[in-house]
Amino acid sequence: MTRRPVAAAGGPGVVAQRMTPAQTPPAARSRAALVHELEVHQIELEMQNEELRKAQIELAAARDVYEHLYDFAPVGYFTLDPLGVIVAANLAGAALLAEDRKNLLGRKLAEYMVAGDRPKWQRRLRELAQGGPALQVELMLLPRKRAAFHGQLDCLRVKPAGAPSQLRLTVSDISWRKAAEMDRRIATSGQDAREEERRQLSFELHEDLAQRLIAVRIDLSVLAALDDPQARKVRTAAALRVLDDALERIRRMATELRPRILDELGFNAALEWLANDMRQRLGLTVRLHLQPRDPPLDQRAALALFRMVQEALEQLAGLSQTRQVGLGVSNLADAVVLRLQALDMSDAVAHAFGAAGKVGQALLDRAHLAGAALAIDSVPELGMRMTVRMPLDFGAGGAGPV
Repeated sequence: MTRRPVAAAGGPGVVAQRMTPAQTPPAARSRAALVHELEVHQIELEMQNEELRKAQIELAAARDVYEHLYDFAPVGYFTLDPLGVIVAANLAGAALLAEDRKNLLGRKLAEYMVAGDRPKWQRRLRELAQGGPALQVELMLLPRKRAAFHGQLDCLRVKPAGAPSQLRLTVSDISWRKAAEMDRRIATSGQDAREEERRQLSFELHEDLAQRLIAVRIDLSVLAALDDPQARKVRTAAALRVLDDALERIRRMATELRPRILDELGFNAALEWLANDMRQRLGLTVRLHLQPRDPPLDQRAALALFRMVQEALEQLAGLSQTRQVGLGVSNLADAVVLRLQALDMSDAVAHAFGAAGKVGQALLDRAHLAGAALAIDSVPELGMRMTVRMPLDFGAGGAGPV
């Protein structure tokens, strides 16, 4: 077939022919290469964009997983700035402090601690700020809308890239562990107390009553050999006095083991007997302020409260410089409140009745077993004050006194 000539741009009669790459002008070759490179680069960018999109989806999924793990962790997570201000918290942390999470942000964690533990927390903050190692501290936390509880704080200082240092910590409620430790300590101290009571009873039976009875026996032996009526009368009177003292001692020991007057005449009568006994035996005057009627306590609650008062008075008689104590009982709708006050702020009393003192710890143990609340504090110009709040439902679930 005959090819027809095609008119070219250069004019009629010129035949257009396909140019080979070698015949292509340099400028056209550069444009073609650039277009090809751009097309390749576009494909690479699309592939990278697809990979980034997949990575973004995976990161979002991982973020959601860790966000759920953070929010729904069983312990409280907090992030603090170097001054102890909360900048982040999880749901468990907000629940521990009984606050909405948004209300926690911007507040100092120290606001949710009892006043006595705040200096301890500030010392730990300074240690961490100075580059100290991770630490663990136990504090009493006091939320605004729930009861105080024992908290364990595990703290770590971190330095994010390009950001100020932060404190990351977990907060756990360890009240159950503290209660178990207290129960174990009370069981041990209760066993020690019972052994001490047995030892004291054995000593008094052997060294006191036995000696008195031996003296009576000697007097009776001498009486058998006496012929003088006057001498026999004097000797008999002496023997009777010793025997009366022994009988009184037996009654006292029986009362200390179990105050029968509490069962027979009631709580108020038992306190009146105790006040009289303290005055006669130890020289301690107890001024009573009682209600006209006995408080509505069952036998176990009444005995637990009586034992606490008895132990506190006996210790005060040996430690206090003053010889007068006030004791009052108030009957409330749901509890009986007993207040004991001694006009004494001496170091011996403060040390013994403090939370770390032997007397204070023993009274706290008794109160814990009885399900009662006990507070011992020192008031300026008023001395030492002990307040016991005994709930009226003690008999339904109380463990009973030791």
